[in-house]
Amino acid sequence: MKKTVFFLLLGAMTLFSCSNDDDAMDTQSCDASVFIDSQQYENGESDSFSFNSVELIGDCLNLRYSATGCDGNSWVVRLVAHEAVSESLPPMMDVRLLLVNQEACTAEVSQEQSFDLSNLQGSGSSITIQLEDWESTILYEY
Repeated sequence: MKKTVFFLLLGAMTLFSCSNDDDAMDTQSCDASVFIDSQQYENGESDSFSFNSVELIGDCLNLRYSATGCDGNSWVVRLVAHEAVSESLPPMMDVRLLLVNQEACTAEVSQEQSFDLSNLQGSGSSITIQLEDWESTILYEY
């Protein structure tokens, strides 16, 4: 009887730990975080680029963008949000991608990077993101 209870407990513990592992695997990790800095948002210099696609998956904003360059490996990219939040429903926040591109080549290069938006979460359950140079707003629900 004691062996049966032991194996039942062991099986339950194994099943419970597997479900926790599955939950951890469902969590997507992003490449970088969004920075909240009004001065950098307003004054940060950026080289020319264009967005190819924007996709929100969970807390990650996946951006695909293109610029001229050699291979894009030396690009420095930051996603910066303005500290001010509009009083609309849902609230709106302005966000801007900054690209530093020192590459002298003229080929068109595409890159993809994801940014963790979780530090933009406010007291509500969603925020609208106005991404500069993107044609539509992005509703981030959390």
